[in-house]
Amino acid sequence: MGHFRTATSLFLTLAGLDLICGHRCPDLPDLTVSLSGPPTASAGKAIGSLLQVTVSNQGKADATEEFSVGLYLSTDASITSGLILLTGGREFVSGVPAGESIDVGLFSGMAIPGSTSVGSYYVGVLVGEAPGYLTECDESNNYDSYPIKIVPSCPDLTVSLSGPPTAS
Repeated sequence: MGHFRTATSLFLTLAGLDLICGHRCPDLPDLTVSLSGPPTASAGKAIGSLLQVTVSNQGKADATEEFSVGLYLSTDASITSGLILLTGGREFVSGVPAGESIDVGLFSGMAIPGSTSVGSYYVGVLVGEAPGYLTECDESNNYDSYPIKIVPSCPDLTVSLSGPPTAS
């Protein structure tokens, strides 16, 4: 039979060469995300001002379409849109130019849901949550997470004194 190639094998060969040459997606954006935040939090308490989310476009084209950024609570480091969304945990970004990064402004009242039990979790971020919402080069690099311990809430205590003033 010799050297007969199907259209599929020719495409795969060309795609392989394209990957080797570093031109996998020359005309698409490729969003990545990083997340950092506090090592502990209490259920129901605001943590939005303590979280830092940075979205980068490492692709060769601008991401000009609006996309969502969702923050989730998970029992493992893998983050998907089927997890528990943090209270107030979704923001929208209007785009990111190719080769640039932006810090995402977060709602300061964003919180771990009040019904969350004490224990070890991950807080994670997912960009472009709905598949196909934003066409990009690689959708496998659209999340990041970090471990967090959910601890009991400490009651707010106030001290008040009552009684007559003492004389010295």
